[in-house]
Amino acid sequence: MNSIPNDPETINVYLKTPAPNRPPQPDVDDWRPLKKKKPATMSKDAKALRMIRQITDPCFDDIMKEERRSVRIAREEDEMEAKLIAEEEERERQRKLLKLRRKKVRRNKPFDHLCLLF
Repeated sequence: MNSIPNDPETINVYLKTPAPNRPPQPDVDDWRPLKKKKPATMSKDAKALRMIRQITDPCFDDIMKEERRSVRIAREEDEMEAKLIAEEEERERQRKLLKLRRKKVRRNKPFDHLCLLF
């Protein structure tokens, strides 16, 4: 069966109608893989806030209360760390003093180690 009619008037109408718009067929050489979309990344702070909001529906006052609590805990941790560092520095200073004292004692008695042999 022929899809084109044989009547001359119908042929003219058929030829005058525009062809349907089709996208051009891609060449084999133009084939490229589609780019994958990168997943949206969130900062750790944003993730934490999102988790808090999912667990409870906090209002601004609740969030500010939690922020103040976090600041207080961080300050306490910083103070504890500073105290530990100061204690370690003091122990190191004491070790150095003791080492210097031992050196002074040895300088004053150069043959003290020989006395132990007799």
